[in-house]
Order: sequence, then C-alpha cells, then structure tokens
Amino acid sequence: MAVKSTVMVNVNNKHEFGKPITDGGTPTMVVVGDSVAWGQGLVHDKKFATRFFDRLTGGAALPRAAIKAHSGAVIRSRNGTGNRDVALKLANANELQSTTRQGHHEFPYGPLTVHEQVERLPNDYTDQERPERLDVSKAYGPDETVDIVLITAGINDIGGGNISNPFGDPESIEKAVRDSCYSRMKRLLRRTQQRFPDATIIVTGYHLFLSTGPDGSDIVSNDDLAVGLQVLFGLLSRPAGAVLGALYGAVELSEELAAAHVEYFYQQSAHNLRKAVTEQDKANTGASVLFASPNYNRRNAAAADDPWVWPPLSRGDPAVASERSAVCQAMSEPPIEEDSVKCPIAPSLHPNEAGADAIARAVHARYEEATGRRSVRNVIGNLSENGGISGPTSVREELERFAGVDGLIDPAEGLRTCFNQLVVDSIRVVIKTSDDRGAGNQSTTVSLDLGALTRNLDDTFGQQGFNHANFSQGAKDDFTIDPLLDTGWTERDPLHLWEISKVELEQDQSEYTEFIDSQWWKVESFALYLNGIRVVQAGPFDLDGDDSQSFNYPKS
Repeated sequence: MAVKSTVMVNVNNKHEFGKPITDGGTPTMVVVGDSVAWGQGLVHDKKFATRFFDRLTGGAALPRAAIKAHSGAVIRSRNGTGNRDVALKLANANELQSTTRQGHHEFPYGPLTVHEQVERLPNDYTDQERPERLDVSKAYGPDETVDIVLITAGINDIGGGNISNPFGDPESIEKAVRDSCYSRMKRLLRRTQQRFPDATIIVTGYHLFLSTGPDGSDIVSNDDLAVGLQVLFGLLSRPAGAVLGALYGAVELSEELAAAHVEYFYQQSAHNLRKAVTEQDKANTGASVLFASPNYNRRNAAAADDPWVWPPLSRGDPAVASERSAVCQAMSEPPIEEDSVKCPIAPSLHPNEAGADAIARAVHARYEEATGRRSVRNVIGNLSENGGISGPTSVREELERFAGVDGLIDPAEGLRTCFNQLVVDSIRVVIKTSDDRGAGNQSTTVSLDLGALTRNLDDTFGQQGFNHANFSQGAKDDFTIDPLLDTGWTERDPLHLWEISKVELEQDQSEYTEFIDSQWWKVESFALYLNGIRVVQAGPFDLDGDDSQSFNYPKS
C-alpha cells in the first residue's frame, strides 16, 4: 500500500529546533578546543561560536565563560598536564593583575588540553575571569544541563609547522592527521558524550588558510606572506632562503609546496574528523554528534582575492591584541620564557570576521537540518530509484541501497543516525595499482564520476608534485575531496547522498598517446569512502585506453 500522507518526525528525539531541554528558555552551550574554537584575534561578539548562538536564539548573548577553548590547546598531551609553571602564572592574580581572561585564552598554551577543558566544565573559569582551581585532572560527573557542545581540535596535535613544511611528505601528514583528527578526536567525543549525555555535539572542520591554483594564495608576488610563513612556521622563504634560492631557485617552489601541504591537510582532516563523527554518532543512542564543514574556497585563503583569514603577521583586533600582548610579555619572562615573536601575531591565518561568519553559518545549517523536523516520505523519495515509497518494507530497502561495504546507513541504528549521513561532507578514494610489471598508468587522465560530481584524480599541483597521482607500478594513491571546495554546493545547499547516482572510474587517453601505445592499467583495488565510511571495495580489474569501470553503488 502506498503511503498517502507526509510523516514529519523529529529524528533527534530531543527537542524542537531552538527549544532547549534544560529550562525551556535559552539553550546552554559550551565551546571547547583550540585557537580556532576560541576565535583567535576576535572580540567576543565576533567569534563564530557567538555568532552561531546569536542565530540559534534569535539574538541572545553567549556568556563569555561559555567559551572554554584556549589558543594552542591539543586534544591530549603525551606528557600529562604539561608545564605547571605556565598554569600557575596564568592563574596567579597577583602576577597578571592587569590582564583579562580574554588575554589568557589568546596566549598559545598547549598543556591545558581539550580533554582537561571538558573535565573542568562548567567550573573552569568564572565570570571573575580567574580559574577557581588548578586541579585540571579532577573529573566531574555527567552534566545534563548542557544542550550544545562545539568542538574544534586536532591541528595542534600535529603542529602547523609540520603541516606547512615544504620538505615533508604527504604520507607523514596523512598518518599524523589520522592519529589526531580521527583516533584522538574519537576518544574526545566519547568522553564528551559521557560528560554531557544530553548535548548535541558539533565538530567543526578546519578552514583553508593557504591554497594553490590560479584562484588561490598569491604566493609568488606577496612578500608579506613569505615573511609571515617564515616567522610562523620557519619555512624556506625569501629572507631565510636567499642563498638556497639563488643556488636552486627553491624559494617560490617551497612556498608552493607549503600551500599544497596545507590543502592536503585540509582535505585529510575533513575526512578523518568526519569519520570520527560518523562512527561516534552511530555508537551513541542519545543526542546527535554532527560535523560542520566551513564553506571556504581557494579564494578565501591568505593572500587570495577574498581572504577569510587574518593576514600573516596580523595581531587581530586591536582591543584583543593589547590584552594578549600583556600576557605575552609576562610569559616571555623567566621562568616561562615563551616565544615572544609568535605570540603577538598569533591571529595570523586564523578566521577573521568574514571567516567566523562562514563557520557560524555552517554550524547553524548543520544543526538546523539535524534537529529540525523532516519528512520521511520526502527523504525516502529522494533516495529511491523510482522516486517514492511503494510498500511497507521500502523504507528499509531504500536506506540499505546506500549502506555500502561498511554500513554507512543502517536502518537498525534508527532514523536519526541514518538521516545524519544524508549530507556528504567528505569523499575519499584509495587506488592501489598492481605491482605486476607494466601495470602502471602514468600517461592518461583518471576521473571519478559520481553522477552529480565528477573530479579528475590527477589535476592539482599538490597531487602531481607529491606523486599522489602517478598510478605507477605498485603505487597506492589517496585522494580526498571536499564537496564544498570550489563547487556549486554551499553549507545551505550541500551535496546530499541521493545525488550520488553512480560510481564510475574512467580512464581518458589522449589521441596521440592512444595511437602510439594504448595504456593498459592494472588496478589491484579501488575503495570509495563517504563521510569516512567505506562504501565500495573492488578489484582487481584492468582498464585499457579510453575505458571505465562501474561499481554497484548505490545498490540497484
């Protein structure tokens, strides 16, 4: 029997959008993480968390003490609590009488980890702007008064210098990103859910602060960018690399490689953060764990046409800079002797007001879609091959078409969990070329066709420069794709799962190459991941000349 009415459900099973569960009034929200979560260089009402809260509540002010994030914070330190001298000095009202809580949080300080921020909530910093205690290891019981938790974390566990190092390699970056943005983030999410069992958790992706290509960062002619990269990350820039540049012409190349590495981190971090979010959301029977991808494009990176980041060497908003400078000065003295060069320009390459607005829009759009009411009939109709619900078992069947190898969608987990996978935030392709002699494919173009999205897998400087698209004998090539990056999709109108109508790998050979020697490519294995979950695993198979291989996803 066909369904004749539209069924509206609140898939979050908590409360209607904008209606908190704590007191029937304004939601309780806390923010944990690093300098991006804190809003480095921005005054309180310009931070992305504050702007999201304003959108969510229709104008309510987010209390300053709600933002527990701290510049420099890592997810979890390998060395325990860290530098106690720094903690003591930050907490000592006599030492820093003229400084404020804002100045403290602006100071890049890693030892106050995100795990410790979560443990101390809501008793971390008071409105009097002083820590009440130094017992950062004391764990509190579950807190059911918090409705929303925002998290941005992971990049400091790797280090900006390691990401931007032009002499690094993608394999090392990928391994470090997997450890911080997936393994550590998943443990953090698990602990945050235990701490705040009724809260919707939203993890924000990182922004693209350097970019490549004609619309990206103006690396060649922008001297300020070169100087800034040298100061911030110690890169081979014009001032420091004059000798090497004269000998090898390596200066501009090193900056291009640094930007390519940043793009690679940006894509890999989105995949790994989304994977952690997806798996933890599936494991949780309570409120949702969500991912919000900021809609940055290459033109929004530093030294590009429309930058959404503070420029290199920036001190941020003058009101914030003066407060941070007081703490930087105090911390540069013995026994701390923290870096007095980078601290004053800590806002460099962080989201500026426009960037914070973009992240706030992304968080709001994701929260609104996940917690609002949705029509099951419309969703299933979009997912369906024939455009509608046709029988009592068709809801399960239509959902299962998109499950894939590892169960991206599992009806047994409930509609809330299934519907949280409808927005495609991350696409990853891993191709292993056979190690047989002559198996490689190094003279043709390879593309991935998903129906609504087609992407060449060897079309960026970074991939070509790092041998990530040469498909040579025995090579493993790894590609990550952000559906929002330089496409027509936006945070308000993202790529949805039902728009992926097919999966096809295509080989396109030039007429000249095909005439001389038709390319025979032996693929050992092909894997496709959506939102961090593997949906296709196939191989081995061969492609010859202008050939293609189709895969049964979504399942027909």
